[in-house]
Amino acid sequence: MKVLICDDDKCIVDEIKNNLNTFSDKHRIVFDIDLFYNGVELLNSNISYDMAFIDIEMPLVNGLTLSAQLKKVNSNIIIFIIT
Repeated sequence: MKVLICDDDKCIVDEIKNNLNTFSDKHRIVFDIDLFYNGVELLNSNISYDMAFIDIEMPLVNGLTLSAQLKKVNSNIIIFIIT
């Protein structure tokens, strides 16, 4: 499962990643996790994610704009908005 974590707070990114890894170990689900600390790079990306954790308030691009772009690439993506 291709997963995106995007937040400008590194501590939050690390916490979500650690929780996913714990879940992965317990349930034997393999996550391919990409980490980003701003959404600018992702706006022009055509990478398809199955699941995303997106900060709503980031500098330069907000999480709603980024979520809309991710939905264009994969309309079935599951998006978790974090604040």
